[in-house]
Amino acid sequence: MKKTFIILTIISTLTWLGIIIYKQTLPYHEVGKVYVKNLSKTYFEIRQENEFDSSTALDYKVVSNGKEIQDWKFLMGTHDYLDNPKVFNANSIDSVLYLTWCDTISVCAIYNLKTKHKYPNWDYSNKTQVKKTKDLFKALQKRKPYLKKLW
Repeated sequence: MKKTFIILTIISTLTWLGIIIYKQTLPYHEVGKVYVKNLSKTYFEIRQENEFDSSTALDYKVVSNGKEIQDWKFLMGTHDYLDNPKVFNANSIDSVLYLTWCDTISVCAIYNLKTKHKYPNWDYSNKTQVKKTKDLFKALQKRKPYLKKLW
């Protein structure tokens, strides 16, 4: 009886360990889709790296009408394991989409549907891109002055 219990415990442990190792071999897991308020066919899709690390990367892409209009880009790092997108909100002002983290005022991503300008773009050596990013956020703040940057 005791021997059977030990064998079953070992098998169970190895099974769970196998599942965990398998999941870690996949480079990413899907966090989910965050639909833009009032734009039912437009959303930010979020994924997270699968790493044994203190901080893991979150990436995003923008999809509209079933078409990917912004390829995967680095969003930010987090210490949390995310398995649903409830910590994000998405909204828009005119053609500018924005994604917020943890509340509805902390902006972590911006995408302009007309000009294709975006944040994050992570090319700080390109002064033109940096200016466009600042201009995007200023345009948002003109309409919603309570918004704040997460960067």
